[in-house]
Amino acid sequence: MNKYTSKESVDWPYLFSKNNYRLTINQWIKVFSVMWLTYLLFNTINPITKIIARAEANLLFDSGISDIVIILLTGFVYLSLITLGVVWASGFHGLKRLFAKPRLGNIWYIILYGLLFIIFTNIGNIIAEFIPYSFEIDITNTLEAAQFESIALFIITSIYYFFIYFAHQIINIMIFFAMYQLLCKLIPKNKKIIMFLTYIFSSIIAGALTTTPVNGFVFHNILIGGLGQIPLYWAFRKSKNILIPTISVFLANGITMFFILKMVSFF
Repeated sequence: MNKYTSKESVDWPYLFSKNNYRLTINQWIKVFSVMWLTYLLFNTINPITKIIARAEANLLFDSGISDIVIILLTGFVYLSLITLGVVWASGFHGLKRLFAKPRLGNIWYIILYGLLFIIFTNIGNIIAEFIPYSFEIDITNTLEAAQFESIALFIITSIYYFFIYFAHQIINIMIFFAMYQLLCKLIPKNKKIIMFLTYIFSSIIAGALTTTPVNGFVFHNILIGGLGQIPLYWAFRKSKNILIPTISVFLANGITMFFILKMVSFF
């Protein structure tokens, strides 16, 4: 890894510093191998996901302490594994660079980019409606919807989803870094084109990675999740703190789900 000799150069990500911060190929392999294995562990049918699915179903109807522990532990382990991938590649020093010092202006970023996330996601939804698909999700019978059933469920599911959104933002930001570094190698002389293509390709990958057995239509996910991720990239570029896009998407999804459920119950 590069050594840093100036105050400006210690701000990660490297692409916004005076001295470029780059990971080697082996380091990127470490990061993405852990992330990919974690994705497969939690998004394929296996004994672990069967236990998690059973706990989620119980939480919706008649949950016990063990189900609550499993749900919270799932989110924590997911985030921990993703974080360990970054630490394995870049050390705790590298992980720390994802968290710039908090500033009062970050509150504005949370609100602004949270609203843009909602707008971009809805644009993706509108476009996706023109693409035929053959699956439906019962939004009223999901863990995300359960958070509004009671205060206890709200706290439990909020903690769980915060862990998940946090992990997803780490994944997406690392994809952004890697894509930028790769494009700098391929087309080193045009920074504007590099940045534009970085947003495009990173957003496509981020959207595709929201594909799960429950939500399996990849083109819809690219449109909705990919477009929604763009303002979150902006939030991180402005704040240099990964908590800002995490909080933005956490609050935006919570508010959106609340109003959707109110509309469903009204009609």
